[in-house]
Amino acid sequence: MNDYYKIAEAVARVLGAEDKPAITPDGMKNTVFTIAFRTKAGADMTARLTGDRFTWRITMPRNMFAAMPFERFLSKLEYELEQVFMRNIKIAAIDEVSGYQITLTL
Repeated sequence: MNDYYKIAEAVARVLGAEDKPAITPDGMKNTVFTIAFRTKAGADMTARLTGDRFTWRITMPRNMFAAMPFERFLSKLEYELEQVFMRNIKIAAIDEVSGYQITLTL
């Protein structure tokens, strides 16, 4: 399983997805993806994942965090990713007007 898929599944799982996320590549290379899923509460969620082998960036709109505080999401995401990759994951987040930029260093 590719790293981008593991990351997308972890994001969806932490936010309470009903099922596995739909992961759509944007372009010819496997470096930009759109992640889409529906939560158990019925909300449609979409995020953007860009990166390469060791560094990935998740772009998420603010409305994705109506049911869960952003800091709690980061904590749960870090735990999920460390379980999947079996190593420490470095997470840095930037709070922007349009949403959040989360950088993962594997």
